[in-house]
Amino acid sequence: MFDRTIQKFKEVLLQQDLEASKCRDALKTLNELIHNQETADQMIDHDLIAIVSALMKHRNEEVREQSALLIGQFSLHNRSCESLSEYSFAALKEILEDPDQKVRNAAALVFQKLSVTASGCECIRDTESANQMIISFIGHSG
Repeated sequence: MFDRTIQKFKEVLLQQDLEASKCRDALKTLNELIHNQETADQMIDHDLIAIVSALMKHRNEEVREQSALLIGQFSLHNRSCESLSEYSFAALKEILEDPDQKVRNAAALVFQKLSVTASGCECIRDTESANQMIISFIGHSG
């Protein structure tokens, strides 16, 4: 049954003209659901990393923030590293320079979560994200 729930969320997030508030709310709900490995695995199996990564480029800052926060939850699961490298890092590096502070904070939180695991550090290294992290930190300090 739960597998169908994830499928429904996937269908909602793939709607082209979905209102930003509904997209944001769907992402918030997924953030609340991802806290166990089985649920995270189901989300990964339904390609939610790719879908959510694309939403980090959404026109609405709350959708970008919630997308980044959900990607941060995925970053805690070892199975997600390959998908994160393939789909998420380009957008994450971009939103480190987002005009909205909450979006930048969410992106920084993803990198912080990645930095505490060996596989996350490898993702950061392999995607050459460390330089962008440093540039962003310097650019937004003080």
